[in-house]
Amino acid sequence: MRSQASGGASAASAAHAAVGPVNPGVRQRLDSLEHRLETSPDDRESRLQFARLLENSHRLPQAIEEYRTYLDGVPADPEGWLDLGRALAASRDWDGAAEAMSTLLALDPSDPSALYNMGAIEANRGRYEEAATWWRRVVYDAADSTLAKRATASLERLARAR
Repeated sequence: MRSQASGGASAASAAHAAVGPVNPGVRQRLDSLEHRLETSPDDRESRLQFARLLENSHRLPQAIEEYRTYLDGVPADPEGWLDLGRALAASRDWDGAAEAMSTLLALDPSDPSALYNMGAIEANRGRYEEAATWWRRVVYDAADSTLAKRATASLERLARAR
């Protein structure tokens, strides 16, 4: 991982500038978070909020950079790894997404979100047997959860497609 230097605020500023037209409420929140990061580049919670807002604004490259900066300072945060992995998957960086989910699974081997997302990543790679294995783990480990229902539906779609 990279070390965070004083460049964190300028990275936030560049990411903010790259955000195109957004609704005024989102723009105001981006402005507020950008200001907070300029004055307190080590404010981890603001950095995570900023990354999520960028992701929700469909600015994946900037969001990914902010997630990575956040994780440089908080490498054991499962939520940060999940967010990074989902953003990488949304940008179709399957290897990066799998690496982020693997890091999360090293922190929490039974995290149902990471297990489900690993299945989705493998399915998108065309590795359907591996995807089914991940989704079966979700069904087994989190049987009564919403993710287990989604995993079951994914397994059914996979079976129909064969």
